[in-house]
Amino acid sequence: MGASGLGMLLVKEGFLTEQDRATITKTCGQGSWAFAKSILAIGLLDEDELAAFFAERTKYSIAPKDFLSQLDHNALQSFDKRMLSRLEILPIRRDDDKITVAVVDPLDKSTLKQLEFFTGLNVVPVIVPLSQLYEGLMRVNSEFQPSYTALSQFLQNHVGSAWVRQRVQAEDLSDTRPH
Repeated sequence: MGASGLGMLLVKEGFLTEQDRATITKTCGQGSWAFAKSILAIGLLDEDELAAFFAERTKYSIAPKDFLSQLDHNALQSFDKRMLSRLEILPIRRDDDKITVAVVDPLDKSTLKQLEFFTGLNVVPVIVPLSQLYEGLMRVNSEFQPSYTALSQFLQNHVGSAWVRQRVQAEDLSDTRPH
């Protein structure tokens, strides 16, 4: 997994240098949408900006905000819940030999190719913000647990430890002040 064209697109558009792209690629891990999740984790773009970025620069469209209320149950039945959770995709509609799926990164060819392999269907990606995708996956599979990239876990740990260090320093300062 992890074969996305997002990094190259961000370099081309001037959001990242080639060195930045290579560093993020090395540290983001190999899960579904790993590069996109890392871009969100470092705050380069928020999830709505990322969706708009994809829509403006690719042939893919953004799913309507209410797409979760329009899920096709036949499409959902085409997949094992564990596979939906592992690949972090959400089937929206099935038409003959084609399935439309909600994705965070429509350029993640590895994940899309796995879908084609396991279903035997042509996959049509539609862009959704990560929080909407996770909301839908939790509705479909109550046991769904979002996966995090190595980079996002590092940043969460670092922010958490920085916050604790800041609190300890603030308490130390308040203890040394005359009362």
